Amino acid sequence: MLVLHLTLGYTMLGDSLAAEREISTGDYQAAVLDLGLPQKDGLDVLQALRGKKIATPVLVLTARDTVP
Repeated sequence: MLVLHLTLGYTMLGDSLAAEREISTGDYQAAVLDLGLPQKDGLDVLQALRGKKIATPVLVLTARDTVP
């Protein structure tokens, strides 16, 4: 039997500008972005991160019924 114990930490931020800044300067193994963030949507944040050559894996979530 294999038993793994993982301890995961997280940082919750309330808007896209803070998320972009934190992901750009922090040491994160992954990020979760919502398309409905204040200021910029999650895809804009992701595009800005990739433009800065930040390759942190990102999961984009949405409650929208269509994606632009």
